[in-house]
Order: sequence, then structure tokens, then C-alpha cells
Amino acid sequence: MTREPLAAAPELRKRLLRMIPKALISIALLAMAFSSVDAAGAVSVLTALPAWAWLLGALLLVAQLPQLALRWVLVLRASRLEIKYADAATFTFIGYFFNQVLPTSVGGDVMRAYLAWRGGIGFRPALTSVFLERASGMALLVLFSFLLLRHPPVPLNYGFDHHDVLLLVGIVSILGMALVAGLARLTEGVQSENRAAQLLADLGQQFQALIAAKSILSAVVLLGATSAVTGACSVFLAAKVLGLPLDFYQVLGITSLAIVLTVIPISVAGWGVREFVLIWLMTPLGVPPETALGISIWFGLVSILAAIPGGLLWLKPGSARQTNVLNGQGRR
Repeated sequence: MTREPLAAAPELRKRLLRMIPKALISIALLAMAFSSVDAAGAVSVLTALPAWAWLLGALLLVAQLPQLALRWVLVLRASRLEIKYADAATFTFIGYFFNQVLPTSVGGDVMRAYLAWRGGIGFRPALTSVFLERASGMALLVLFSFLLLRHPPVPLNYGFDHHDVLLLVGIVSILGMALVAGLARLTEGVQSENRAAQLLADLGQQFQALIAAKSILSAVVLLGATSAVTGACSVFLAAKVLGLPLDFYQVLGITSLAIVLTVIPISVAGWGVREFVLIWLMTPLGVPPETALGISIWFGLVSILAAIPGGLLWLKPGSARQTNVLNGQGRR
């Protein structure tokens, strides 16, 4: 049994210290957002949405998680690695919970890999499979952003167009994937004690296996699309209840770009970044900025509600946390 994932334990204090700047950035961005719009109008959005909309919005977000779990199972299967769907779903729910409580929207992905390692999958393959599963979803979100956020009905009142950001996100995404693929090819078959090189080699092997498995790749892409649509339905629900002039395709494009940008690890669970992105994208579409801010706050709170099942699974007696993690079961 390897203790590789536990090697970072002495770094806990440093990680906690790194949380402080992200928390300050989130607080500063939220303060700027509220100070630049009618704060009372933003709060009124929260009260205007009925209880059933809060519940249904949370359930729609929860409905994404079984799809993400199946996508992860398929990514692993392409590399001839097996994980029970029930375990993958449990780990995905727990990971989503940690995405909401940790100072980055990808912290739960590391937790997923950690739990999968404790369940019997090698830590590096588990971590790279989670990365590949997340990256496949991000690639689709970038594509949706390009296709669906093309022609706002009114000009943007900012110094730069959202197409500039879309182009930048697309270029960075392509260059990032090319860089990872290139480094993975260079490190393939190379015996190295460098963990980064080992991770890149595993990532390259899993990526090639996924591309080679055409039927699995098609299912992964399909699940990425359906999960994105399911999540966008939550925001579209709020938009319809509030009577906003948005169609579903616009909402899908907006939420896709917002999710991509909130993955950037500069804030706590995307708070602050998401608010500015939604104001920036919704205002040109005829949505008052205070309403866009209110929807963003509502979405963040609904995301926390949707994370409750994962928290309960984490705390449940006899859960994966206690049987696998606390007892130290797992293999390389």
C-alpha cells in the first residue's frame, strides 16, 4: 500500500494560508459587485423565487452528479480500470460537496481521486482519470460558449467583447491540451521519480486509450452535453420564474462560460468570479445587473443545497470515508 496521497499532509498549514488570499478575493469581488448595482434589487431576486424553485433548482444540480459519475466510470473503463458505479456515484457526490466547501472548484476532484485510491485504484490513474473526465466536460463547455454566445441583441458596455474572452479561453484550452499531450508523449515509457512526469505519462496513456475507444468516447461526449444541459436548466428555471428575456440556448452559453471561468483557482468555490461573469454576460441580453447578481447568488446558494447529500454521505457511519479512508484500505 502506498502512502503517496498522504505525503502532502505536512503542507496542510501552507494550504490553509493559501486559502486566505482566495477568500479575500471572493469577498472583494462580491463587495464590488454589490456596490456597483442596486443591492436591494439583488436581494429581492432571492425572495422573489419561491421555495419550489429553490428545491427544483437544487435537484437539477443533483441530477448532474449521476451523469458525471457514469462519465468517470467510462473514462476509467477505456483504460481497463474498473470501479463500481455505486462507488463512483458516492465519490462524485462527496467530491461535489468538497467543491462547495473548499477554496477552489476542483478540490473535490482531488477528493474523488483520493477515495478511488482508497477503494483500490492506483492513485495516479485515479487522479488522471478525474482530470481527464473534468477536462472532457470543460472542452464541451468551451464549445457551447463559442456556439451559443455569438450575437448579443445590444452592444456590451465594457472595454472588451465577450468574444475576446471566448477566443482567449479557446486558445488557452487548445494550447493547454496540446502541451499536456506533448509532455505526456515525451514522458511515455520514461522511468522517472518525478511525480509530475509520472502523472503526465499516466494522463497520456489514458487520453490515448479514451480516443481509441470510439464508443466510450462518444458516450463521454454525450454525457458531457447532457450534464451541461441539466445544470443550465437550473438557471433557466430561475430566469423563467423571474420573466427574464432569455432563451435556453443563451442560458446554456452563459452558464458554460461561467463554469469554465470559475474553475480558475483564484476564489472560494467561484464566489465573486461567477457574479461578475453573469452580470457581464446577462446585462447585454436585457437583464438588469442587479437581477443578474441576484441569480448568481441564488445559484451559488442552490449549489450549496445540492451539496448536502454529498456531505451526508461523507458523514454517514460506515461510509467510504470511514471504511476505506480511516481504516487505510487501498492498494497501488
